[in-house]
Amino acid sequence: MKRPFHSLTQELVRATLLARLRNPGGFLEGSMERTISIPVSVLRKVQSAARATEEAQDALEDFLLAQDPRFLQRMRAARASHRSHRTKPFTAQKRS
Repeated sequence: MKRPFHSLTQELVRATLLARLRNPGGFLEGSMERTISIPVSVLRKVQSAARATEEAQDALEDFLLAQDPRFLQRMRAARASHRSHRTKPFTAQKRS
């Protein structure tokens, strides 16, 4: 299942919040926040790695499903049902 790319950003935000919770001194009045500049090239590499990870997860999921006899049986039954016109349009399913 594909994860949206923004999930990497969410994970980074979560990690930052957890770090701040472990070190509550960052929330003291008058404390200065520390900002770190990250080169765009590094961010692009992280983005590329995140996409590659998503593609690898999708490939692994496809492989595992292709090895699951119960899933294959359900897919064959669904195809047979579709070929014999025993299916309903999504809009009809949605109304009921």
